[in-house]
Amino acid sequence: MPVLRVHLKHKDREYASIDDYTFDIVVDAKNKPLKKVPFFGLWGEFSKPDNRYPVVLLSDGQIDLGAAREEDDRFHKTNMHEKIIKVGELVTVWEPSSNGPSDEYTLEISLVKNLLELNNTYEPMN
Repeated sequence: MPVLRVHLKHKDREYASIDDYTFDIVVDAKNKPLKKVPFFGLWGEFSKPDNRYPVVLLSDGQIDLGAAREEDDRFHKTNMHEKIIKVGELVTVWEPSSNGPSDEYTLEISLVKNLLELNNTYEPMN
């Protein structure tokens, strides 16, 4: 099964580059993320070390932003497990909101790299 590095960029210009996600994901034969497996990644602005944070994409589709976050803002939901992992695919993330329904954001898969084919190369995410 392939292990892919997947980069999601915000479609909203206000959040572009400062609120992106990258995950290392194992996919099945249909190129969908394996269910029942957590995946590790980064969230934030990748060009600035003080503005990027480790995150976990849980098997239920939630993104865990870590124990340092307030409990009511720690878990974001996503539909990534239902998506085919390919460049151009749109993914939705829902952030909890204290004043009503969740805030909804659309991100686009902008990069998919097979980790076994990286061959000691580095490509910036932005």
